[in-house]
Amino acid sequence: MGANGHSLELPLGSARSLAFVLALTLVSTLSCVRASIARSVPTSAASDSRYDIALIGDQQYRAATEPDFVRLMQAIDTASVAFVVHVGDIKAGATPCSDSLLTARRDQFDRSTHPFVYLFGDNEWSDCYVSGFDPLERQRKLRELFAGGDRSLGRSTIALERQSSDPRFSEYRENVRWVRGPVVYIGLDVPGTSQTHRRGDAEELEYHRRTDANIAWLRDGFRVAAERGLPGVMVLFQANPMLDRTLLPDEAKRRFAEHDPIVAELRSLTLSSGRQVALVHGDFHYFEIDMPFRDSTTNRVIPNFTRVQVFGDPNADWVRAEVDAGDPRVFRFHPVVVP
Repeated sequence: MGANGHSLELPLGSARSLAFVLALTLVSTLSCVRASIARSVPTSAASDSRYDIALIGDQQYRAATEPDFVRLMQAIDTASVAFVVHVGDIKAGATPCSDSLLTARRDQFDRSTHPFVYLFGDNEWSDCYVSGFDPLERQRKLRELFAGGDRSLGRSTIALERQSSDPRFSEYRENVRWVRGPVVYIGLDVPGTSQTHRRGDAEELEYHRRTDANIAWLRDGFRVAAERGLPGVMVLFQANPMLDRTLLPDEAKRRFAEHDPIVAELRSLTLSSGRQVALVHGDFHYFEIDMPFRDSTTNRVIPNFTRVQVFGDPNADWVRAEVDAGDPRVFRFHPVVVP
C-alpha cells in the first residue's frame, strides 16, 4: 500500500530491480551473520570430524629468541588449524615474573589468528622463587590474567569449561576442557619438576590439593568422552613426567615421583576406556613422540597411548596434530620446522 492508502504499482522493470536489490541486501546480511558466528563457533560437522591443531611450548626464554617466536606465530597464523595450544613456560626460569611481562605475553597470545589456549608452566609460577617472587601469589596472578573468562585467547575464540565450576575445586580456573569432533581435550596445571627447590608448607599443601584437582579433572574428562561416545582423549600439561626412569639416578627418580599419582591415573583410564589417548607436554625443549606405556605382564606396548613432547627454545617450531574421526588412531603428529 502507498502512503495514501492506495495500492502502489511499479513498472515491471522497476519491480525486478527492487527485488534484485532486496536479494543482494539479504545475502549481504546473512553473510555478516555467518561471519559473526564463525568468529566464535566451529563451523560444520564436516570440519569437526577432520581438522588439524597447532601445539607449542617452552618459548621466549631470551631476548635473542623473541623474534623467533614472532615468526613462529606468523607461521601458525597462516596455517589451516582449528586452534593453538601452548603447554606452558613463557619465559626463562630466572627471568623476573613481573606483571608487565605476564601481561605482555597475554596480549601477544591474544593476537593469534586462531583460538589460543594457554596452560601454566613452572617458569611463570612454581619456579618464580628464583627471581624473588612468591610462587603461590604468581599462580593467582596467572589465573587473573589468563583464566578470567570462559573463552580462549585469540582473535577468534572457543568456549572453555573450567574446573572452577566444580565447587570442590573453585580455585583451579586454569584446568580447562573443551570438545571438538571426536576428541575431548583436557588441560591441567602440572608444572615441570623443580631441580633444587624444596616446597614450603603452603606450597606442599597446594601441590597435594592441585594433584587431587588434576586427578578429578582427568576422571571427569574421560567420563565426558564415555558419555558422548568420543573415540579420542588428548591430555595436555607442561611437565615431562619422565615415564621411563630406568636410567635416572635415585635423586632424579625421587623428584619425578611427584608426578606418579597423575601418571598412574592416566594409565588406568587409558586401559579401562579403550580410547585413543594422547599426552602432550613440554619441558625438555625437543620434539619427541613415543608409546611408553607397557603391559605389566607381557611388557608389550599399550597401543592406544601416545606421548608427544613439543619443541622448545631455541627451537621456535611447532607440532601439527591431525585429528580424524575416520582414523582408528584418531591422532597423527608431525613436526613443523619454521624457516
